[in-house]
Amino acid sequence: MRKSIGFFVIAMVVFALDQITKHWVLNNITVQPGAGLYLEGDYLRPIIPHLLGFIHTRNDGAAFSLFNTYPVVLTAVAGVLALGVLAWAIFSPENTRLTRIALGLIFGGAVGNIADRFLHDFQVVDFILVLITVNGRYWPTFNVADIAICVGIGLFLIAAYWAIPKPEPPIEETPPAESE
Repeated sequence: MRKSIGFFVIAMVVFALDQITKHWVLNNITVQPGAGLYLEGDYLRPIIPHLLGFIHTRNDGAAFSLFNTYPVVLTAVAGVLALGVLAWAIFSPENTRLTRIALGLIFGGAVGNIADRFLHDFQVVDFILVLITVNGRYWPTFNVADIAICVGIGLFLIAAYWAIPKPEPPIEETPPAESE
């Protein structure tokens, strides 16, 4: 249990940063009307001109608005998965430091987005917009929780790869020395 403290600290920091940034967006940027993106006036706060900006959008689906017709089911599934991550972090004796960091990032991000769904009519507040288009479309907006979840999954995969036992090199037998 003592090793789980790092997990909880990381999860709480991620959750706090996520909620603080979303609170700022809710109070400072006008929500995007409808499905289009309005990138002028009160709708956009440029951070790095022509590269990165803050806008206020709502997402009732998962990544890329997947499953947006079932927000209640999506919230329940996210909650069950978050509880699974929590259980793994607390009860697995095999967790390395990197695994605990990864699970803390994933759990903190998941709880941040679940909190949004309860606070905002089953919608998540997204606000980071990469101002580069591909085929006339912008990358979907995202938030701090989404970044933490993605980084956590990446770190978890690295930790899992490092945990794979490496085969021992074959031992070469040397012939016995001839005695004279």
